[in-house]
Amino acid sequence: DGVLSNIELMGGVCTVVVSLGLGVMWLAASFRTETRTPQDVQLLHDVGWLIFNMTFMVTFIQMLSFGTAMLIDKRTTPLYPRGLGWASYLAAMTFLVVLLMPFFMHGPFAWHGLLTYYVALGAFFVWALVAMYYSFGAISRIERESVAQ
Repeated sequence: DGVLSNIELMGGVCTVVVSLGLGVMWLAASFRTETRTPQDVQLLHDVGWLIFNMTFMVTFIQMLSFGTAMLIDKRTTPLYPRGLGWASYLAAMTFLVVLLMPFFMHGPFAWHGLLTYYVALGAFFVWALVAMYYSFGAISRIERESVAQ
């Protein structure tokens, strides 16, 4: 309960909305390609990636609120491991390199570069899988505690 859980929830919802919207943009780039110029397809592709990467702050805030909630948990046995809170901060920090993306067409800071694509996106997916694993465990623990009361 509380403001951090609401921020995390809205961050998750907004991350999905942004991702779905961009999927539609990339689909539009591939739709009726025989009637589009290569420049039109490239434009839709580029706009999709720029929006995808530059709206990182939604997921960034989600990850920070998730991590903060774990670090301020005052239970004797925390619901999540404290290390996951710090890992959430670390994964969120990998997104900061995306701020450099508009200034680079090639190299590690380009939209398809090592840091902005592979490291940041990879960190997000690893974080999401680990957070999901521990969230299912937390749900089970809360259910067991509520039945025991």
